[in-house]
Amino acid sequence: MWAAEELVSLFRRHALPLTIICWDPEEPGGGRVYRAEQPFCWRLNVRSDIVRTHIGAFPEWLESNLSLDSEGREVYRGKVFEREDRIFAPRAVVGDFLRESWRKLVEDTETEGSQISIVHVPARVVEVRTESAHCDGKHLAAGRFMGNGCCIVAEDGSEEIVDEVLVVTGHAAEWDGQLNDAMAAHDHRSVESIPAGANVVIRGLALTFIDACLALTEGRGGKFVPAETGQTADSAHPDPAQPGGPAHAPLRYIPSGREPARIFPYSRSGELMHVKPDPSSPWIDIEIPGQKEYEKRIRNCADVSELRVILNEVTDEVMNVACHRAQQDSATHMRQLPAQEWARGEVWRRVYPAIVERASYLSEGDLDGFFELERELEPIAFGPPPVTAKRIDALVEAEIVVLPQGGGEPQEVPSDVIHVDAVVSPPGLQPNTVLAGLVDHGEITMLPQGGPNVGRDGKVPNKRIAVIGRDVEPRVIGHDTLNRTMHKEIPNWANGVFDRAFRRMHATEPLTGRLEPWMHQLLRNPQQCTDLIETYDSPVNVLAPHVLSRNAEDLVRAGQANGVDVRVFYARKANKGLSFVDAALAAGHGVDVASERELQQVLSRGAQPDQVILSAAVKPDRLLQLAVNAGVYISVDSVAELHRIEAIVGDTSGSARVVPRIAPNPNLLPPTRFGELVETWEREVQRDFTPGVEVHGVHLHLHGYSEADRRIALADAIAIVDAATLAGHPVSFIDLGGGVPMSYLDAKPEWDNFQEQLKAARAGERAPFTWKGDPLNNTYPFWQEPTREEWLKQLLAGQLGGDLENAQPSTGTGVPVAEALRSRNLRLHMEPGRSLLDGGGVILARVAFVKKRSDGVGLVGLEMNRTQCRTTSDDILVDPILVPAADGSQTTQPAKDSEKKNTATHARENAGLNAFLVGAYCIEDEVIIRREMHFPEGVESGDIIAIPNTAGYFMHILESASHQIPLARNVFVAAPSEAQDEAPSNAHAEAVADSSGDDETVNSANTSPLTIRPDDIDLVNASRTNSDSARAE
Repeated sequence: MWAAEELVSLFRRHALPLTIICWDPEEPGGGRVYRAEQPFCWRLNVRSDIVRTHIGAFPEWLESNLSLDSEGREVYRGKVFEREDRIFAPRAVVGDFLRESWRKLVEDTETEGSQISIVHVPARVVEVRTESAHCDGKHLAAGRFMGNGCCIVAEDGSEEIVDEVLVVTGHAAEWDGQLNDAMAAHDHRSVESIPAGANVVIRGLALTFIDACLALTEGRGGKFVPAETGQTADSAHPDPAQPGGPAHAPLRYIPSGREPARIFPYSRSGELMHVKPDPSSPWIDIEIPGQKEYEKRIRNCADVSELRVILNEVTDEVMNVACHRAQQDSATHMRQLPAQEWARGEVWRRVYPAIVERASYLSEGDLDGFFELERELEPIAFGPPPVTAKRIDALVEAEIVVLPQGGGEPQEVPSDVIHVDAVVSPPGLQPNTVLAGLVDHGEITMLPQGGPNVGRDGKVPNKRIAVIGRDVEPRVIGHDTLNRTMHKEIPNWANGVFDRAFRRMHATEPLTGRLEPWMHQLLRNPQQCTDLIETYDSPVNVLAPHVLSRNAEDLVRAGQANGVDVRVFYARKANKGLSFVDAALAAGHGVDVASERELQQVLSRGAQPDQVILSAAVKPDRLLQLAVNAGVYISVDSVAELHRIEAIVGDTSGSARVVPRIAPNPNLLPPTRFGELVETWEREVQRDFTPGVEVHGVHLHLHGYSEADRRIALADAIAIVDAATLAGHPVSFIDLGGGVPMSYLDAKPEWDNFQEQLKAARAGERAPFTWKGDPLNNTYPFWQEPTREEWLKQLLAGQLGGDLENAQPSTGTGVPVAEALRSRNLRLHMEPGRSLLDGGGVILARVAFVKKRSDGVGLVGLEMNRTQCRTTSDDILVDPILVPAADGSQTTQPAKDSEKKNTATHARENAGLNAFLVGAYCIEDEVIIRREMHFPEGVESGDIIAIPNTAGYFMHILESASHQIPLARNVFVAAPSEAQDEAPSNAHAEAVADSSGDDETVNSANTSPLTIRPDDIDLVNASRTNSDSARAE
């Protein structure tokens, strides 16, 4: 289930189609181990608070599912629930939680429009065959697999072909050492068939033995009650936490009359496991001083001798802490100190994740002797909890369980006995399993040091098969699928499936970008990507103007929620595409322009004067004249610029709507080159202006994305509004400018990890993963929150003037920003660029070559230059996406049909390559993205690299035609309502062989193409270039 959850989360997040097929003869989620009908006395051997799925934590789920009986006792399924049942819960109840989690996961994928489906096949898999094992060629001929498809064969003979296989089969049903003439203790149905009064011999004295004993007693109606006051009982289980006696109150067993006469257990050692500390023990929460440093030493220890030394040091530390606590705590002091054995077990439990990390994926000869150490300490550390151990003590006291004496053999037993095998199959390779079949067919090799040859994602090299869990031991130790914090193989595998299905490349320190549905539809269609580059050359900028209105609506809604009229003006400088201008105007929004050509183009698209504000940093007289003639708002950067506007208006008898730009107090906010101080504008707006020149608003241009900074600056803006209004100007708005935050990345953990790794690289604590160790000191916050709507809501609800200690009382601070605007009947104008284009563009660039730098560093050359994906940020911190070349596109010349590569069977080059993306300029540091990329399935000339979410600034703000290389062409995607055949096909459709033997294959190689058209900006610029050339001649 964990694997399914990970896959669903990844593929849903990226709007990708996915089919998950689960083969399990039991109901998924709980499986055989957590069957609903098993005895309630079979409990977890770990605390139930570690159990968690996508629906939440088990304890919270349990709380909501408990009820009260007529006596006020908590019950579940009619059975009384004690406190200890919450801590070490019945496995049947945990199974209910897991089954409900599975059902909800399935239900979540059955919503309308979902591209994900989950199918349960109630059958046991007997074989997994790959193409190399002669899987049915009729299926593979569909060209669906990249030469690595797998065929699943179920016990009824049915077959299914899939792209990826995960084998997580748990305990083997059969194994060489089992007792063939004995009942299996783990099968409660077998145990239940033992008649009352029988004599039972059980092989094994570990956890499954306890299950068998309880099923034969408590499971048959027997009861355990507190022993009479003053009664004591010797503990059969060693309890080193309480060497002077049991930590728990002893129990007394009341028979039901349906028990066996006697139970005679035996084992090689003849010893029971050590009991875990009671949850109420004073030693349960002891902290280990310096635990992280000890764990670090364990991860880096050279051999078992060093590991033993470290464990002994930690054990001594724990005993010292226990002694100190006993001396300080009078209640604890009354108890005898725990034994050294308790401390050894406690240490093994506490540092076990570090031990798992060190002792997994060993090379041959590494950590020799570890498994002897493991066998020595695990019975001490991972024994039964007190809730079950004290029941065995009571059964021994009642002489129902007769422990072996003087060795591992059972005491003398009657001749007529029933044998039960409570020894489960050991981990690792076992006969008649899926893993054994794969090994027999040469699909998986076993390592000399033990375990199958699998990677840290469980994947078999060069196969689409992964094996995770008990089958993999001792390659990976300590598998516990209930505890999701100890092993990373499941998430690693799911990410690998996603990589192979779609991403195909990522940075060595990944930063996965959020992708829009239209991006998925385009990038799943290699032919359309190839056609775009062949038509418009490389790179080509693909724009999606339909996202603009959606993003703008976020800001409008935030204003409505606070009673403020928010008007959005698209910052044209963020992207020159005219399709975005058209989208803004069509949705009733405005445009912020920063040059004469931008203003001319916007006016030519039909913008009305109220829909345009000119905010250029430098405004020649010709630009000001154009703005005055058009009647657009003019953001005035200085008093001198205002005087020039007045002169133009005076000469032409026209009019001008001016918007003074404020520079905030440099003692409160960073100094800025834009605007004039509030004191300057307060004086200026109170004088008589040239007739026709009026103040219609106040403008801000702040660096960064802090809403608190904007509230400080808004206090100054309000002061100018009040002064200008008092002077008779028709002030109707404050323009907050840009700086509306957005988030590029899919998930915060990746961003946090990247920052940590970058910090470590800067400090020399790890190898660099950037070009020549670039520290990337100046980057945009590619993951941040809140964004857009929530950010603006927070700003409007916040206090005007920011922190009160910084506020100026004369500006009316201390009230919410929204109230300050409403009370003056002011609109709030905003000029987002990047945030408004969120999800609005992809750069497609063709791979020209793959080579190595002189020192061996991998290089992938792209047919583009660095200015075509560049801002003032040191790098774009979003991973590109690899689109494999469509047939015949590996060369610059059209290929003959006979020369085309069959992408279904073509073995791609450079698999596993790490490389940097470099560009076309003849400059040593001509790097497109300054982070190292990984290509798990290779990269070749003719492939296409897609850089997502680049519409905002990356495409155009710094683009150059140096070397006489033409600027990138721009095309746009028609809005979904305008596009033809918009609905994507299922790229992961199954090819199924049904039971009648007829073949039904679904060709999923292609997906419906998007409707894409040239953006008019290239035509406008081409026309201007031709006109300039004609004038020059």
